[in-house]
Amino acid sequence: MNEISNDEFLNKHGFLTLLSVIKEHWAKIVRRGQPNGVAELDENRLIPLDRIPKTALDNLVKVENNEQRLLLTKKDVQNGDSVLVLDDGSDEHLESLYLVVDDTQLDREDGYVFYHSSVTWSTVMHKPENFVFYGDKNSEVVDIPLGTDYVTESMLGQAITNILDEKLQDLYKLIGTTDISGFGDGTITGILDELNSNTPILIQSKDEPSN
Repeated sequence: MNEISNDEFLNKHGFLTLLSVIKEHWAKIVRRGQPNGVAELDENRLIPLDRIPKTALDNLVKVENNEQRLLLTKKDVQNGDSVLVLDDGSDEHLESLYLVVDDTQLDREDGYVFYHSSVTWSTVMHKPENFVFYGDKNSEVVDIPLGTDYVTESMLGQAITNILDEKLQDLYKLIGTTDISGFGDGTITGILDELNSNTPILIQSKDEPSN
């Protein structure tokens, strides 16, 4: 460090020397990453993770069981972090999540708040008996036998017939007091025959005379 004599303190040389000393000292403070300074950047001009205080980020820490959770220290987790317990000790060996709320009591349950657990399907309450997807009825879902990795022509035909039967019933309910002409014998086979023969289908009111 350059020394400044009493004679030089107030002249130009002394001022520039003092300014140089201040800049050099400030640069050392910045490189050390003081709380009120700027953390040193890495080669990618990013702040290294080890320069960021652990309390600034919420972390997820995994442990095998609740015994290991109660062995965690403040070095491992802080307030706001979550702890994933891979085995809650139940017969189902479910996973559970805890929020750290008091990192001074990590060896006690008071240091955590339980907020999530995976469950088995059998323990889910108030399950709906029927699942409705976008307004479609369950009867319209093609029933393929378990273990079947292909669909035969007869299976596909039956599925189409089931769907058409359902749609035909809806059509009758929709049109109410109207006549349907061109539907052959009124069965699915008759309807398909008429459609395949390009026969026009006429839907008219019973009160409206046909030409």
